[in-house]
Amino acid sequence: MKEILVRMPNWLGDSVMAVGALRNLSKEFKVYLLGKPWLGELFYGEGFYRGIYPFRHLFSCAPVREIGLLFTNSFSSALNFLICGIKRRVGYPKDMRGALLTDRVPWERQHQVLQYLRLAEYLMGKKLKAEVRLRPPVQEKEIDVVLIPGGSRASKRWPARNYRELGERLRGKRLSVLYVGSEKEKELLQEASGNLPYSTPNILGLKEILARARIVCGNDTGPIHLADAMGTAVLSLFGSATHPELTAPWNQKENIIKKENIREISVEEVFERLLELV
Repeated sequence: MKEILVRMPNWLGDSVMAVGALRNLSKEFKVYLLGKPWLGELFYGEGFYRGIYPFRHLFSCAPVREIGLLFTNSFSSALNFLICGIKRRVGYPKDMRGALLTDRVPWERQHQVLQYLRLAEYLMGKKLKAEVRLRPPVQEKEIDVVLIPGGSRASKRWPARNYRELGERLRGKRLSVLYVGSEKEKELLQEASGNLPYSTPNILGLKEILARARIVCGNDTGPIHLADAMGTAVLSLFGSATHPELTAPWNQKENIIKKENIREISVEEVFERLLELV
């Protein structure tokens, strides 16, 4: 089997959505990943890769030289592969980087899972099926609802006060509620949770919390995709900043609420939908 180095996305949700392509590639290649240090925690126990190399700067090189596949669309990531002497550089010719690639795959607007899968299909020369699944670290369902009030951009976030009211209403139904986010989102979590508990776990801790939940509700952000991949029920909230046809949770595309302005989604609407799904 040939070795292939895959430059992974920088975001949690995108890395999860790449799993379908990685699983297929591992059937014909020895797959090595180049990306964020937390990828080891995210993919712990999975069998679709042989090793992970951290990407820290433009000159971060891995010993794999024959084939490089770019899941990122940036000019700098293609330049990194060129600098590191990777012979065959495969990716979408975006960000004016076409001249840096040896294999330029035509880009199409479609769900992110399918965009990654198309790159794998190009290399493998056949149509593939995406299986976006990760093994949950635990099976017990001990938390009724996990709420994810964060997101990479403010325009993606349902208001914190709405999450606070939602949590209070859920507790009124005797459901356990936990708010979850990153350490950088601590202030937002405090605002959104009010008197209810919140947590800022690392990736391994996040996986365990999401696996223990009966349902996870939040904005279009990484933990939603992670929960979906582990088989936990999800409800994702969309405004105009992101598009369900491109980034809806792959296995539960129907479990979304979308309005042009995410602030127009009412607490009552989310509350009633959660009670149906929990």
